[in-house]
Amino acid sequence: MDPVVALVCAVVVAALGYGFTNGFHDAADAVATSIATRALTPRIALALAASMNFLGALIGVGFTTAIGERLADVGFLTTPDEAAGPAVLLVLLAGLTGAIVWNVVTWWLGIPIASTHALVGGLVGACVGAAVLVHWDVVATRAALHILVVPLGSFLLAFLLMKLVTIGLARASHKPMMQHFRAIQSMSASVSAFGHGMFEAGKMMALMLVALWAGGYYAGETPTWVVVAAACAISLGTLAGGQRIIKTLGKKITPLDPAQGFAAQAVATTMVYASAVLLSAPLGTSQAATGAITGVGAAQRRSVVRWNTVGAIAFVWLLTIPAAGLISAAMYYGLTHVF
Repeated sequence: MDPVVALVCAVVVAALGYGFTNGFHDAADAVATSIATRALTPRIALALAASMNFLGALIGVGFTTAIGERLADVGFLTTPDEAAGPAVLLVLLAGLTGAIVWNVVTWWLGIPIASTHALVGGLVGACVGAAVLVHWDVVATRAALHILVVPLGSFLLAFLLMKLVTIGLARASHKPMMQHFRAIQSMSASVSAFGHGMFEAGKMMALMLVALWAGGYYAGETPTWVVVAAACAISLGTLAGGQRIIKTLGKKITPLDPAQGFAAQAVATTMVYASAVLLSAPLGTSQAATGAITGVGAAQRRSVVRWNTVGAIAFVWLLTIPAAGLISAAMYYGLTHVF
């Protein structure tokens, strides 16, 4: 088989593998609060999330170009001698591998991270391994958004929203209001999962299109099979579930009642959609969900938040780019001895 064809196929498979891990890793962000407050059972929640992921992926094709441009900003499409083809394919394959491995490691540990954060780290590591130009200002901006701005912003918004909800509940009948919050959570989980499919599948499609371009197979339009394959990968990954991360978000940070679950879900979903509109490239939901859940807990009492768990999660966020990058750099070194 022609090495270029083999590389294109390998990158497409790796992109779908990344989408699958994204599904079972990041699906927890959409449904963890709904499961924790018993608004939805785990089986129904994951089935709902998978369905909305699939639908969002099919509808969100329009985000593919914008997302691809944002990923390209990292620098992997520009080398000192303007090389393309196999060089780009090797960087893509190594970068995706680093992201997949780190996704699996953090899933095993039950740590919610943004798969996009791991992908950026993987691409950076592969670029460094290939001696490719890296736009470090872009990388630093992405890291700051993921590690500082999103979780802190989500924390503050959720804290304030929960305070307002608490004031409102003081004048209402408790039990009926909890039932209403559970119903709203079911709807907000659907909206969150739809956005996850729309934005995250767009990243997979963009990477596959770059691979097709590098191999000389891109005709200027997104093939139907790319869209369907991306939608299937992310929805199947969601169905596979991410029980470890669901448990972390839903139980290990702070106890959640339906009102708190509603507030956290609303803020996390709003942050993701707002980033898509304002930045033309959505940020990962994990940091938003973690910050929002911590915020609603702190609004009740700071002592009910397990700050050691929050600290461990934040520490892994700091490790994500260098860890995924090291894995990708090692993978790139190995690939250069094969192709």
